Amino acid sequence: PGYSGYSGLLSFLWSCVMCRLGESALVLFLVVFGSRQCYGAVNAFCSWGCTPIKECKVIYRDLVTAKVAREKQQNSKVDKIISLVREYICDDKAEQVCCPEYMGQFNNTITNTVNTVYAINRDTIVVRSNMEESRWTNAEVYFWREESCFPMLDYKVELDFNNVEEDEDSFEETKMLLPGTLSVEDIRCMAVMDGDTEVGYAHLAWAKRTPKTG
Repeated sequence: PGYSGYSGLLSFLWSCVMCRLGESALVLFLVVFGSRQCYGAVNAFCSWGCTPIKECKVIYRDLVTAKVAREKQQNSKVDKIISLVREYICDDKAEQVCCPEYMGQFNNTITNTVNTVYAINRDTIVVRSNMEESRWTNAEVYFWREESCFPMLDYKVELDFNNVEEDEDSFEETKMLLPGTLSVEDIRCMAVMDGDTEVGYAHLAWAKRTPKTG
């Protein structure tokens, strides 16, 4: 079946190879061609440098999800995931990505779901959810450096991405630019409000990478 939504600019080829490296390992190859995306621009804005696609747990999981969706002939879901992954590809061979860094979970009080929060460069984070983008339009985002940001809640963040269970239908990414000189290394909490309505909140942490300067 064909894949819609790319106006003929993107052709997509999957191959899935089972190989043995002590244990069975799934190796996914994503080949993108015919695209007009400027991969050099992605590379330039990748604050921690690009990563081999198979070493990026976030993107690798996305591709596994896309493979399963393709097997189930869920073509619109495949389209959505591949469109999302394209935004992180650093090179025209689709071997390197600007790997999103997992920072914590966003408690979405509108949808009553738990969403994942990633840093995509030193001054921008994204929330992945299944909430319509229009619901974020008038929302205001607040950030804290202090772990005591929510006095009634204990500060606790689990950064092991292997333990993160994502909603398989949460592929809407909402970008949030950090204010002033704040960087992803600094923030420990965030809250989102739409007027007097709470959209959600999160405890956040930074794992290991040091964003490049300059």
